[in-house]
Amino acid sequence: GASLPGSFFSKPSLTSASRWARAVSTALKPSAPCTSRTVGGRPWRRRFWGLMALSLVASASEVLSIGSLLPFLIVLTDPQALMGWPVVGQWLQSFTLSSTKPTEFIMVFLGLVFGTMVLIASLVRWWLSAACSRYAYQVGGAIGQDIFKRVLLQPYSFHLTKTSSEIIDVTANR
Repeated sequence: GASLPGSFFSKPSLTSASRWARAVSTALKPSAPCTSRTVGGRPWRRRFWGLMALSLVASASEVLSIGSLLPFLIVLTDPQALMGWPVVGQWLQSFTLSSTKPTEFIMVFLGLVFGTMVLIASLVRWWLSAACSRYAYQVGGAIGQDIFKRVLLQPYSFHLTKTSSEIIDVTANR
């Protein structure tokens, strides 16, 4: 039989789809100012600028790793070439051991410098990737919690006329 209008057991009207979609989208609009718990608050901005700083560090480490490749390649092709440079040649001569040939020491030293720079650049790049992923998941989680809270705080009549699948469809697809 027939049920009373507005009762708990009444079937929701599917013809009012635009009305409930408007109600849900109104509920999802940011009406309150951003707090520390919502995306856009001070902690979120601080994390964002921390990611930007880490991105600059990653860029600098990449440049240094690429920059350390050139002296290493020069030494591999002509071991005496760097010894002719005024500052670099004197600096490398002061580090050579008396028991080794200067060219062998320079090749090993610059190979270690290049390998260390590549390792550091890779670690910073990995750290940046992990931090960006963590930030993105945290932002998505905070937005999801905010949407869930706003939907739950709708009036009782809103929940009587909507099914959970309709609410999920509107929040996930629109």
